[in-house]
Amino acid sequence: MLLRAYLQTKHQLPRRKITLLIDNGKIFINKEKVNNYKAELLEKDLLEIPDLRIKEYILSDASNTENKKPDFILFNKPKGYT
Repeated sequence: MLLRAYLQTKHQLPRRKITLLIDNGKIFINKEKVNNYKAELLEKDLLEIPDLRIKEYILSDASNTENKKPDFILFNKPKGYT
């Protein structure tokens, strides 16, 4: 999954703030500074953003969640049920 998409979905960061953090060299993946806007996050990568106190391992492949279909529950309400 792209770093930008991960930070937007998991941490609700705006795209502009992510861009500023990358430009200022404040984002690290596996202790290496990110300088590419299209950086990829893989399973077991270490993501660090010291300014936001974020230090976490990516536990599952986030790309699997992008194409996941929503679950629907069909509920037939019986007559007289409020």
